[in-house]
Amino acid sequence: FSFSAIDGKKGAIYEGKPAEGTTAQVTITVADDDFVDLALGKANAPALFAKGKLKVKGNVMLAQKLSALFKDQAKL
Repeated sequence: FSFSAIDGKKGAIYEGKPAEGTTAQVTITVADDDFVDLALGKANAPALFAKGKLKVKGNVMLAQKLSALFKDQAKL
């Protein structure tokens, strides 16, 4: 999956790789089940990170803004 966020305010979650010509500012690695739990609000990213179940490569501060995208998507 790929995520696109602009200034951390609005974003999109879509399946597949980022658009051609773009580069990731942060890469997050997490197991499928944990990802689903994050998206549904059943898991906490900092807790998964502390347990070694979530890895972050790149801009860690940007990764922290991802939870806002999940909250917006969970309302759908």
